[in-house]
Order: sequence, then C-alpha cells, then structure tokens
Amino acid sequence: MYSKAEKVCVLSCGDGFVAPLPTHPKAKGRFSPILTEDVAAHVLKPMEPPCLQDAHTDMYVARGFAAGGTVPIVTVVWFRVDVARPRSDLRLAFELLRRRVVARAGGQRASKDGAASFVASGVYIESGMGVLAGRGRRSTIIDGKARSVPFLRHAESDDEELLSEIMCGVASVAERVDRRMVSHEHERCIERGHQYPRQGMHGDPFVMSHQVAIRACGGPNDPHGSDLHVDSMDGRGNAGGGWTVYAGESASDFDRLAVFASTSGGTGFDVRVGGHGRDWACAVHLDTARRLHGSVWPEVAPTCTTRVGFGLRIVTYTLRRIELLEESIRASSSAAAAERTAIDASTAAVKRRMTIA
Repeated sequence: MYSKAEKVCVLSCGDGFVAPLPTHPKAKGRFSPILTEDVAAHVLKPMEPPCLQDAHTDMYVARGFAAGGTVPIVTVVWFRVDVARPRSDLRLAFELLRRRVVARAGGQRASKDGAASFVASGVYIESGMGVLAGRGRRSTIIDGKARSVPFLRHAESDDEELLSEIMCGVASVAERVDRRMVSHEHERCIERGHQYPRQGMHGDPFVMSHQVAIRACGGPNDPHGSDLHVDSMDGRGNAGGGWTVYAGESASDFDRLAVFASTSGGTGFDVRVGGHGRDWACAVHLDTARRLHGSVWPEVAPTCTTRVGFGLRIVTYTLRRIELLEESIRASSSAAAAERTAIDASTAAVKRRMTIA
C-alpha cells in the first residue's frame, strides 16, 4: 500500500496486519520507502528464467498478470546477447557503451558531448528529448490547447549511434514476443523528430522512446537499489510501457526488481533482472507511470563497494507531454496543419531529426 501524497508505504497482509516499510539509506529526509527481501515473499510472485545453460535456447519470456486480468503488469525477456546478430552486435555494443560510461566516472559533471552525468549519485547519464519548463522553453497551441514544445536536452550525443544499435537489437527480440511492442514506421514526420535514439535504418524495428538513462552500476557513490516509486512524467510507449535493459551484470545484492499492478500496490512480481553474466541480457517492459516499482533490498544493506561498471542498465521511455502533443495532432480535424504548426514551433535541432538519414 503506497501513497506518495500521504507519505505512507506499508506492507499489508491479511486482516489487520500492517507493517511500515523502511526508508532508503540515502533518502536524507525524503519519502523514499524500500521493499526488503524479508517481506518481499509475502507480496510478490517470483519471475526468473529456467536454467540459462541450455545451449538450444536463446530466449525465455515471462508475463505477469493480475487475477482475471488480460493486460500484462510486466513482460520480461531473458535473451542471449548474440541472438540479434547479424542485425545488431549487442555483445560489442554493450561493452563499448559500458566503457564509455565508466570513462566518465572520474568526477566530471558532463561528458564531452554535454550529456548530463550525475556522478554524485553514481554514474548516471541522461540524454534525449526534454519537455520541462525553463528559461526559453515554449509551448504551442493545437486545436485551442497549449502543448509543450520538446527540445533536445544536449548537443548531439556520441552515444546515440550505439544506443540505436542496441535498441534495434532489443526491438528485434521484443517483436518475437509481441509485435505490438515494436514499431517499424513513424506515422508522422514530427514523431520521427521526437524519437531518441533514432531508428537505425528506415524499416528497422525500434521501440518508441524520447529519452534514455544509462547507469553503470558500482563504485563508492552508487545508491545501489532504488526505492518504490512511480515515474509520473513517463509516457505509454509501445503496448503501454517502456523498456529497461540489464546487460552483463555480475551477481549482486540488487538482482531483483519488484513490479506492482497499480500506483498504490496490489498484485506484485519479483523479477530476476541481473546476475546472468555477459552472455545473457534481461529486458523488462512495464508502464512506469502506472506501476509501482523498485528494487528488492537485502535484509542487511551492503557496505562494500564494487568496481564501477560491473553492471549496465539502459532505461528507455517516452514522455507523456510529448505523447499528448502527438496525440493532439493525430486527433485534429486538420492534422496536416496541426503538424505544420508543431514543426514550426520546434527547435532547429529537433527539426534536423525529422529528416530520414
């Protein structure tokens, strides 16, 4: 039972049994509850792959539903990193991205391409589109409603080519599970401009995304696991969710992700996302704005530090305000004119992204 507004997060099992959950050790006064391992079994159903040593299997899929539900709460795909070849060399792309991110961990606040690198809370890099209000930010009017004008958060990132290859490979795996989770064409020119990372080649599979966050796990500033939270700014993406990819993870205390049916709890799943080694990766699809989620914490918080980059986590997601702009254009009785209005309001950097390479 979770309510950010009321700052309450408790475990409720049966009649009258309620126990408050502890706070993230790095919360510093913030409302930041965590789900500990000792209580997780009471509220979560386990989701983990069978033995990964089967040489004849390159992919495992699991989907979690609420009782009587038809829409998945979470979809998990464990796959060999070589399964996407020759379209994508994920093994090499993951390693190159890991090296780049780790190289930025030397106390610098920004990489050479300007992508934000938050080393004070671990190696955490964000790039892609933005919509938050700020100096010089604009809005545009579509059919009488003000909509945010997206902007490119930073200069052209030298990571985008790698991210495009990785997400093309992940998309090729995801479409084997459910074709609704993948796109091949952008319906409109403006949607192509908002896509980040770019679709690799015209016609290649891709997952709808506006922003990417990359974490190289480990090091003295790593916050370790995350608290229980929802990401209210996130959009719906393909099939009602976005993707997080866990790649090359050595076993750690934080190999498990909790995903609940709603923003306040309900049916929950304990997903084994990490610790599968460098031959396997794990991709998790969920609606981060409507599903409470966070790490499953060990009973005793870890005190030792691990080397930076022992694990790599790539989070791709759409932003709801951008989706609302695009939905307004599609719903307009004069869609072509509405799109032209939105394009005219776009920044030069975003306009450049609307052309097909």
